[in-house]
Amino acid sequence: NLEETVLGNNLEAAAQNIRNSVPDSNVIAFPCDFSKREDLLALTHYLTQHQLIVDVLVNNVGGPQPGKVTELSEGEWERGLDLLFRSTIRLYGMVIPGMITRRRGRIINILSPAAVEPAPMLAISSVVRAALVNFAKLYAKEVGAHGITVNSLMPGGFRTARTEELEREAAARRN
Repeated sequence: NLEETVLGNNLEAAAQNIRNSVPDSNVIAFPCDFSKREDLLALTHYLTQHQLIVDVLVNNVGGPQPGKVTELSEGEWERGLDLLFRSTIRLYGMVIPGMITRRRGRIINILSPAAVEPAPMLAISSVVRAALVNFAKLYAKEVGAHGITVNSLMPGGFRTARTEELEREAAARRN
């Protein structure tokens, strides 16, 4: 569909930009919905089939359904867990064994300040990202002796289509 085509083109353009900027880099663009186990399995198969090695994993996914704790359904919580937490478990499982074998690797989780200071309208994101902070810390302690670092970054806000949407929804609720 059109959305997949645009996404694929944007990913390929970003990959090409990195290739042009970093000589001798081996960058691939592989569209993948991290909330879907089958997409991550397809990515694993692709990496194995092409004998590609992951030395650096930047774990950065979009946010789950916004809303207050009391407003969110169990299904929305499940989708948020799939998107943020279960995908991270799967990604770590994909890349860390090879990193341990090679005795090197870098994992960078892009999280949110909501992980340490919950945002009322971002309940799922706040709760699950807080869990990811501790998950990453535990992994860092376990794999650090193998030359692998695991870090979490919590950048502040950026003006994106998502933040604008959240601001519009908040304004509509206030009116």
